[in-house]
Amino acid sequence: MPDVTIQNHAFLPHRKTISDPPGYLLGGYTHRMPILIDSGNFPTDRTNYVILIDITDADLRTLDNGGYVVNDDGSDIAFTDANKIDHIPGKVQIYNPATGHLVAWVKVPAISSAADTLFYLYCGCTEIDPQKPQATAVWAIDEDIVTLGEVDGAYVRDLTPSNND
Repeated sequence: MPDVTIQNHAFLPHRKTISDPPGYLLGGYTHRMPILIDSGNFPTDRTNYVILIDITDADLRTLDNGGYVVNDDGSDIAFTDANKIDHIPGKVQIYNPATGHLVAWVKVPAISSAADTLFYLYCGCTEIDPQKPQATAVWAIDEDIVTLGEVDGAYVRDLTPSNND
């Protein structure tokens, strides 16, 4: 599986600057984290490619645990493309509010083989975000996903619309 690295490995508080496009605040999210996909892992360009993010970061803990995530189930975590506006589908599979461990599937619209691909993880929204895509939008009906074993002691379930547990 291709490596996904966390750029700058820190959350950046929302700040409106001259270079930010209109609509930058995404309906109340308070923090964002840039995520960078290394182009060296992709010999050809990919479109609508689903990646797995598995990170543990103190900033991803809930507010009660000293982080920036609002909800104990991680439901305020969302993803956008590099323009920081357009939501991209993501599904939180495992989230630990005490440690900030996140396992999520994200459908990246385009991954370049020539240049690193940037997208963003957002959190800290206290309200339901109507722009956030449904988690089922991560996978197409006809896609098969094969997983072996367990992750964090929890059995991995089929989260596609096929629901083949």
